This record gives sequence, C-alpha cells and structure tokens, in this order.
Amino acid sequence: MRGRPGCGTVNQANIRQRRGTRWAVHLLLLATCLSLSACGRDVKTIWLIQAASPDGKWLAIGRADRHSGPGNAGIETGVYLRPTSASGEQAVLMFLNDLSPYNGGVSFALKWTAPSQLMVVFNRIPDINFEVVKYAGVNISIEGHASARGRERRTARFFTCRR
Repeated sequence: MRGRPGCGTVNQANIRQRRGTRWAVHLLLLATCLSLSACGRDVKTIWLIQAASPDGKWLAIGRADRHSGPGNAGIETGVYLRPTSASGEQAVLMFLNDLSPYNGGVSFALKWTAPSQLMVVFNRIPDINFEVVKYAGVNISIEGHASARGRERRTARFFTCRR
C-alpha cells in the first residue's frame, strides 16, 4: 500500500532540511566551544618592585597584574612575601587599581625598617581588599606618602598568619 504525502512517508525535502538543521546546530556548538576555550586566564604583570630584608631571609614583592577577558578585566595590585630559601609567595596585601602605577594609579614603595618589619609606603592609600599585618614573624604596616591625604599611618588588625 502506498502512503499519502504527510501520512508517514519520507519526503526528500524534509530529509535535507533536517540535515541542514543538524549541521547548523553542530557548527553553533563547535563555535561556542572554541570561543569559550579561548577565554583562558590572561594575566600580564605590568609593574614589579622587589626589596630584600636586611638579614636576607625574606623578599618582598610588589606587583600589578592586568587581567583581561570577558567580565574580568582589571588591574589587581598586591604585596607578596617569599622566603629566599624557598619558592612560592604569600599574598599579604591586595587591592584593585583603576590605572597602572605608570599612568597615575596607586603606587607604593617597599621599605624594610628591620629584619622583621616591612613598611609599604603608598603615594595615596587605596581601598585595601586584603591585608595581613603579621606573617611568619614579619610585621607589615602601611603608610601614606607625605602628599597623601586622609589616613597618614594605618595598621589594621585583620589577619595574622603563622608558618
């Protein structure tokens, strides 16, 4: 018995349309996967300073990293401590910066006033997101430059880390 069109018969135009739709869906999925895989963590260090402690046991590192990509573009600035006898660093101060230190953003100097006293001197005090005041016996304090307004000297009591 021969079927009538639209009553369960296979139409060649229908088959071509389904194949075309499948190809479009597959291409769309492939394009989505490729574009998402290209959105990896793109971080570039744009500013770096270092200062060794007077006894040579610690290295203080100041760094501004530019993050780029969809939804995460920005400049993250931080101070890190690393023992000179080991690899790996510990963040002790973090804040977001609108501009790079070269273009008028917040910049700072690292000063060791003693083997266990690190002072971070800012050109202007930023809105600090994370601050450690003592790490492995090293006291960390912050200070505004003489031209900085507002808080001239500040030492917060947020975290104390022991090694």
